Order: sequence, then structure tokens, then C-alpha cells
Amino acid sequence: MDFRQAPGKRIDWLDTSIEKHFSNFLYIDEKYGSNPVLRRIFSLARKHSYQSLLIDKITEEECALLAHENNALSTRRPDYKGSEVHRISFFKSPKGRQPGMFDFLGYVVFKRDYFRTQPQPRDHVFESVTPPFRQAEQNNFIHCQRRYEVNTSLGKFPVCGVLYAQQNDTTFVCAHVGLRSTLACILPDADISYERLNTLAGIDHKNRQVG
Repeated sequence: MDFRQAPGKRIDWLDTSIEKHFSNFLYIDEKYGSNPVLRRIFSLARKHSYQSLLIDKITEEECALLAHENNALSTRRPDYKGSEVHRISFFKSPKGRQPGMFDFLGYVVFKRDYFRTQPQPRDHVFESVTPPFRQAEQNNFIHCQRRYEVNTSLGKFPVCGVLYAQQNDTTFVCAHVGLRSTLACILPDADISYERLNTLAGIDHKNRQVG
């Protein structure tokens, strides 16, 4: 099970309307260490006029992909202690009203990894899918959108968007992310795991080498 299929445990459901004076940047400063990538994704959601924000916590017990990723980290980094993962979903519908099928605007999986030898955790956006705000006629690049279905604590919702991911600089780097983003455009499942990419490349996390 991946981050899209895992139902997650609801942490919060927030009213993010401008009328309620919700600040994207202030919220990210307070909850997610002023992460600049999250700021960009939240700004995109604001352009789509999102009205509420759902935060679900994902654990290894309900997400096999997370368990595999954390196992790879512990093999590569013996000082790895654990991680905290939030799946943040954006909706056009307000808090308190059950979202309709077309109210879902996408999601972002934010992963925070903890290490015994580092005083501060290391954060990255493991993945995100949102529709582009501008359309093909407004840009000189091809929009490789795919349909994804996400199982949130409010129910299952589809979204047609572009897969984005950020490297963790330990078990996957920029080459992995570039390959994953490219392959998402053509693979039937619209995604590939880093574990699969590392297996194909013969990467041994224990001996830290490519074979």
C-alpha cells in the first residue's frame, strides 16, 4: 500500500478561507519548519481557491511503502530513529461539509526523518500531485497530467495532476526523482517506487555502492 491508498489518521481539518484570515506561510512556519517547497505547493492550492485543509498522519502499519522507505534509511543510516509523515489534502469545499467528487485539489506527503547524530530532523516532500494552475496554451511545455485516486480520512477522491517529488539525499537523489517523475507519465500505475529503482540500478544501501 502506498501513500495514496493508506487512509491515515486525521490530525486536523482546517478552514483556510481568506475570510478566516488563514495564512499559508504562518501555518507552514509553525507546523513544518518554514519549508520552502511546501510554501510553493500551498501557494498553488491558493491559486485554485482551496477552502479547507485535511491533515492525515500515515504510519508504517498502514503503508507498506513507508515501511520499505524507512527500512532502507535504517540500512543506510544506522543512526536513523524514525519518521513522521503527514499527508496534506486540499479541498475547494469548506470545513465541515463533506467534499464532493470534484472538490479535491490534490495532496502533498511531507516526511520528517529523525537521526540520533543530528539535532534537527531532515524534511522533504516525498510526493505531491496537484493540477497545474496554468494550462498548456499558457506555457511552452507539455503538461504530463495523470489521474490519481487518494484515500483520505474523508473518503476517496480523484485528482488529475502532475507528480512532483523531492530527494532525501540519502536513499534517493535527484536522478531517482527525475526518473520517477518521467516514468510516472508513461507507466500504467503512474508511479514507481524508489525501492524498485534502486533494485534495477543494483544499489546496495548496506555497502553504499552501485553494483
